[in-house]
Amino acid sequence: MMPPAATPSPEDGGGVSLSLPAAPAFVAPAAHLVEGIGAAFGMPAETARALALASEEVIAFVAGQSAPGGRVTLSCHDRRYRMSVEISLPAAGFDPRMFNLTQAVSPEAGAEDLDHLGLLLAARMVDEFAFVRDGGRIRLLLHKLRPYPRLAPAETAPPAPDLAAAWRLAPATPERLDLLARLAAGPAAPGFLAQPGRLADMVAAGDLDGLVAQTADGAVLGGALWQPSGRIAELFGPWRAAGAPAGIETALVEAGLIALARGPALGVINRAPGPDFPADWFERLGSLATAGGTRPVLFRQLHEDPGAVSWAGPELTPFLAAHYAALGLPRRLVAPAEGGPGGPSSVLSAVTRRAEGRAVLRPALPGADCADNIARHCRHLERSGFADLQCELDLGQGWQAGFVPGLLAAGFVPRFVIPHGGEGDLLVLQRPAPAERGR
Repeated sequence: MMPPAATPSPEDGGGVSLSLPAAPAFVAPAAHLVEGIGAAFGMPAETARALALASEEVIAFVAGQSAPGGRVTLSCHDRRYRMSVEISLPAAGFDPRMFNLTQAVSPEAGAEDLDHLGLLLAARMVDEFAFVRDGGRIRLLLHKLRPYPRLAPAETAPPAPDLAAAWRLAPATPERLDLLARLAAGPAAPGFLAQPGRLADMVAAGDLDGLVAQTADGAVLGGALWQPSGRIAELFGPWRAAGAPAGIETALVEAGLIALARGPALGVINRAPGPDFPADWFERLGSLATAGGTRPVLFRQLHEDPGAVSWAGPELTPFLAAHYAALGLPRRLVAPAEGGPGGPSSVLSAVTRRAEGRAVLRPALPGADCADNIARHCRHLERSGFADLQCELDLGQGWQAGFVPGLLAAGFVPRFVIPHGGEGDLLVLQRPAPAERGR
C-alpha cells in the first residue's frame, strides 16, 4: 500500500487531543488517558495497552530531558482497524536512534543507552511509526493495528460457484469481502486480504473501496480493491475465480477507474497486474525484480498533472530527467543545499512482508549516519530472510535526498517514480538479491 500519512486523515472524526506539561508527574496520567481513549474507541485491550505503554515510554524520556516549562501534546485517532497516537514533543534532547530496527541495548550498555531503553521498547510495541520535524518540535505518530483472525488454509477455498451463471458488479459489503478474500488468498495477495475482518473495517473507515463480480445466488466470481485516499490511488487485483468468464477483470478495472475519476486522486497505480489485466489502458512506470523475473508497475493518469518540484542530487538527475520526459510530466529538478537538517542519528522505518521476503525502508529522520544506518539495515534484514529490499524516497522533501548516496553505495537501484505518491513524487529503489549482484 501507499505510505501511511504523517498526519491523521482530515476525515478522521475520532480524534481526542490533550496538552500537558513534559514532567514526570504527568507520565502515568498520559498513559492512562491513551488506554482509556482506546477503550472508548472500542479497541481491544491489547491494542490500547500497547499504545499506552509506548506513549508512556516516550513521554517519560521527554520528561527527563526537557527544560522546565516544556509541554507535550497527545492526539489519539480511531480508524476502526487501527489506532494512532500522535505525540508532539520538543526536538531538543530527543535522540531518535532507538526507533531503528537494528538498534539494541545489551546488559553491558552504558548509562546513556540504558536511558534510551524506553524508546527502544516504544518502537517495538507499535506496528508503524513516522516522524515529522515541525520547527523546534518533533511530531511522532505511532500506529497499532487491531488484531484480526487470519483465514485458515481450509477456509481459503470459497464455495464452488456456477461459472456459467450471469454476473454483475456489486459494492464490497463485509459478506462479499469475506468471499473475495477466500478467492484471492495467496502469498502474492496484499496482507490485509488474509484478514476479512480487517478488510471490512478498512472499507468502512474509507481507507479502501472496491467491487465484486457476483452471480444472482450470491457467489463471488472476482473482485478488485483500491485505496482511494491521497493524490494517488492504488489498485489491487483484479482477481477472478479459475474458470470464471473472461472479461471480469476488464469490467472491474473500468468501474474502478470511473469511481476514482470522480474523486480527488490525480492518478492510480497497480504494482502487481495479473495476466488478464487491461495493461494497454495504463502507462508503464517501470518494473520490480522478483524471484521469477520482473513485474511491471502500471500507472493511469486521471486528472491533469499540476507539476511539482523534485529534490534530487546529481546522482539521480539522469534517471529522473529521462523518467519524467518519457511520462510527459512537468517537473523541476532542484538539488538540495549541503548540510541540511538532522542530528547525528538518522532513522529508517521498515515495513516487512515475511511471506514475500520483502522489506520496504522509508526515511523517517535525517542524520549524519545515513549511509551506515542503511548498511546496518540491509545486513539485518538479509540475515532475517528478506531478500527483496526496497526503499521509498519522497522527492517532495529535500532532506530525504541525503539518503541517496548511502542507498546507491548499498546497491539500491532506482526502479520507477510514482507521481505525487508522497508529499511530492515517490521514488522507489530496489536492492538486487545477493545472487543477482555482480551479474
